Amino acid sequence: MIADQRREARELAAQSLAPPADSVAKNLKSDHLRLVLDSAIDDFTEAGRTAVVVRFIEQHPFADVGAALRVSEDAARVRTTAIWRGFAARARCLANWLHRSSHWISATNSPAAG
Repeated sequence: MIADQRREARELAAQSLAPPADSVAKNLKSDHLRLVLDSAIDDFTEAGRTAVVVRFIEQHPFADVGAALRVSEDAARVRTTAIWRGFAARARCLANWLHRSSHWISATNSPAAG
C-alpha cells in the first residue's frame, strides 16, 4: 500500500517534467531550433531515445518503458527521468542562447547601430 502510494507520487512527479505536447509544438517556431533539438535527441543513446519515445511521445507508463529497455520499472523511471532532466537543461541553455542572440541581432540591425 505505501509502496503503491510512493510509486504513484513518483509517477505524478515524472509526468510534471514532461511539457504538454501542444505547448511544445506551438513554441517551436524556428527551423533552426527544431534542428538543434533534433540533434540533441540524436545524441541520446539508443536506450535513451527508446525511453523518451515510449514514455513521452507514445505516453506509456514506466512499466512499458522498462519492458522496452529490458529493465525494471524503477530502473526505467530513474533512467528516463535522468535523460529528460539532461535534455531539459540543454534545452534551457539553448533557449537562453537564442534569446541573447536575438537581442544581439536586433541591436546590430537597428538604425541606431549603423
